[in-house]
Amino acid sequence: GSIVGQLAKIQGLTVIGLAGSEDKCQFIKDIGFDHAIDYKKENISSTLDKYAPKGVDIYFDNVGGEIRDTVIRKLRHKGRALICGQISTYNEPQDKV
Repeated sequence: GSIVGQLAKIQGLTVIGLAGSEDKCQFIKDIGFDHAIDYKKENISSTLDKYAPKGVDIYFDNVGGEIRDTVIRKLRHKGRALICGQISTYNEPQDKV
């Protein structure tokens, strides 16, 4: 995700990263992301409304689960989601995936 975000910045996009600690959020801001959301402490939906009030144009996901579901609901019309992995569901029973 950090590489994808840096590539997006090179293309001139506004980049919002999600991470699970203050240190990780600081890291992604240090490498150039515009915003960082600590998904363990912040409400992803309302924070995305603040940082992307018109919706998300492109979403890169390698986590899946509830985070993916929340961000996909925030996609703009004709927005794109790039799904790379589903690590949050690796240990889920097959019938729940």
